[in-house]
Amino acid sequence: MAGYREFQLGSLGLAFLIPIHILLNILYLTQLGTRPIGLNDFIFINGMCVLIYLFFYGMTITVNNERIVVSFGIGIIKRSIALNKISSVDTVKNPWYYGWGIRFIPHGILYNIGGSHGVELRMNNTGRVIRIGTKNPAQLRNEISRRLSK
Repeated sequence: MAGYREFQLGSLGLAFLIPIHILLNILYLTQLGTRPIGLNDFIFINGMCVLIYLFFYGMTITVNNERIVVSFGIGIIKRSIALNKISSVDTVKNPWYYGWGIRFIPHGILYNIGGSHGVELRMNNTGRVIRIGTKNPAQLRNEISRRLSK
């Protein structure tokens, strides 16, 4: 059976980072001020920006018959959750202060790239929760519930 796949672009994070990156490059190239950016700092800042772009430009959620995989960017940072360890799934709205990225929240962990909607997975044995931010929470919940019932 075909799996469910959803990609979310981290547009707000990119909208924040790209102008800062451009500004730092302009400051280096024009050498403005009494203490301009040095070459080593320029290389370091550009390297860090490139790594952030690669690791966090978006988030992909994949659901198949055995597991849910949440991966960020190029896929080096990811979490795999076995469906047989999930007791329940529900849609949730995350408070604004939960933020974006990978966050510890009360009773669990949050994976989110943008927005405040998601699904909450309650684990069998531990009572811990895993929240996954999504732009289609009802669709993702239905997909996971359908696979849990098998």
